[in-house]
Amino acid sequence: MPFLATLQRTWQLTRASWTVLREDREVLAFPLLSGFCCLLIAASFILPIYHFNLWTLAVSYTEPSAGETTLWLYGLLFLFYLGTYFITTYFNAALMACATLHMIGRPATVEDGLRIANRRIGAILGWAFISATVGVVLQAVQERASWLGSLLVGLAGLAWALASFLVVPVIVVEDCTAREALKRSTTLIRQTWGEQVTLNVGFGLLTALVALPFVAVVAVVWVSAPQSALAYGVSLLAGAAYIAATVVVTALQSIFRSALYLYVRHDRVPFGFTAASLGDAVEPRTS
Repeated sequence: MPFLATLQRTWQLTRASWTVLREDREVLAFPLLSGFCCLLIAASFILPIYHFNLWTLAVSYTEPSAGETTLWLYGLLFLFYLGTYFITTYFNAALMACATLHMIGRPATVEDGLRIANRRIGAILGWAFISATVGVVLQAVQERASWLGSLLVGLAGLAWALASFLVVPVIVVEDCTAREALKRSTTLIRQTWGEQVTLNVGFGLLTALVALPFVAVVAVVWVSAPQSALAYGVSLLAGAAYIAATVVVTALQSIFRSALYLYVRHDRVPFGFTAASLGDAVEPRTS
């Protein structure tokens, strides 16, 4: 079955990515820092809105007569997207830089990853700008579209995710602009069958499977002892454990994308992976 085959390939690539991560565990600092900084950015937007009681303004943007409000909120949304995309891309680039160096046999530290990300800061900011623009446009169209339009927007979002799948590793390795990285990523994807889509879904399913035990434990405790100190304590511990697990999964997915780029772009089998596993992930076009 295609679904089971996707899970099997995802598991194989997860194990290969874990081999790399196990040799360079300090890169886990990058998704942790990324998550912390994104929380700070979210707070910098949410707290002023709450303090100045702008929630009614935020709700009213759906009214047809609230054109100025809509533009104001879309501008705010763009700034939020720009900040979060910049932070996530920056730390992702640092992680991929370390992973790439390690997979080609060169030891790397957190400082090495940050240094490379700093050198690519212009391209990272450019990519954050492009991503934020696309995100706002898709959001605006989806909010005004029918169910069919929402479906088409979803497909457009999926196509965008596929085309940009290798943008960050391209920026890290080739030191090019954001536009050039997007063109290169699109070209590389076109040269393959695009199994990256199903594998990306597979990593999403992996994240969901990681979340299930924590959700189940919290649900059982709250049903047994609702609003008790035990329930709050268990929820706090489960939340912390889930964040830690998500950090690991995020790092594994970034390592996989770096390995995939090395295999597709440079025909090189990275450390920890095999030609068979990566060959299953990206099959060359025959037509």
